[in-house]
Amino acid sequence: MGLFTHVVPPENLLPEEYRGLTDWQTKDVIDDPFLETLVITENGQLIYIWFEKEWESGGELLFGGHFKKTVEHRDILDFHGDMVFYTSTGDVNGNDYKFIQMKARFTNGNLEWIKEFPRE
Repeated sequence: MGLFTHVVPPENLLPEEYRGLTDWQTKDVIDDPFLETLVITENGQLIYIWFEKEWESGGELLFGGHFKKTVEHRDILDFHGDMVFYTSTGDVNGNDYKFIQMKARFTNGNLEWIKEFPRE
């Protein structure tokens, strides 16, 4: 679908100049992302927050309805590998625009590090 997963990194593990930024996203880790959330905890776990959904018809909505969240799940992932996540600041059409990309390395479900990862 081309969607992404929201990422909530621990503020204290981000470079100081990026603390307080929001709207981090990734297309890594989750095979078919649908706007769920991945939380990297202070102790280095990766928690996947997702919802069961059901279609609710009606109204003046563009597609004749929408997905309604029904049940929340929180799964601790045993992820092994790198997750690239990103956000931006400024106006995309302005001189102040900055794309920021980070990489988090997980080994057997535990965070090893988070580093800035230059855009290629």
